[in-house]
Amino acid sequence: MVHGSFRRALLARFPYAVYFVVTARGVWIVAVQHLARDPRSVWRRAP
Repeated sequence: MVHGSFRRALLARFPYAVYFVVTARGVWIVAVQHLARDPRSVWRRAP
């Protein structure tokens, strides 16, 4: 868990992080972010 119920997966081949939520109905991708950016910018844009 990264923030609340959000999880993060780091891509091995590319410098990106995928932020997602796992629910009973499936997996919801919230954001894909380049790792050179400020990681706090994801949470400013999250609903």
